[in-house]
Amino acid sequence: MKNTTTIDGTLKDKVHLVTGGTSGVGQAIATGLAAKGAKVVIVSRTAASGQQGVRHIARVTGNDQAEFLERPVFADLADAQASVADYFDCYNHERLHSSIDCQTPYHTHQQLLRISALNCPA
Repeated sequence: MKNTTTIDGTLKDKVHLVTGGTSGVGQAIATGLAAKGAKVVIVSRTAASGQQGVRHIARVTGNDQAEFLERPVFADLADAQASVADYFDCYNHERLHSSIDCQTPYHTHQQLLRISALNCPA
């Protein structure tokens, strides 16, 4: 896997897509990346939480390059692929340097089965 840091070891201007970037571990990762100068796109279930996440990152880090992409919970591989496709349709970045999945854990047995099917294909 190619290193996503620049020659001087920084993340400055590298683009990172973080699912679940509006709270918890995902928010901490997105905020940490932004603090290092990265361009962060957080994936949020709602526009309201996405906007709040972007404001949080700007307030805490001073980095105003954060953006959000509104997407529902990933139910399968097609949903994950659609999110990446939406990213490239919506944002004018030449490349995506990393995608980090920190979405909220499942809430129902059916969601557990869908996530397991996505993570453990036959």
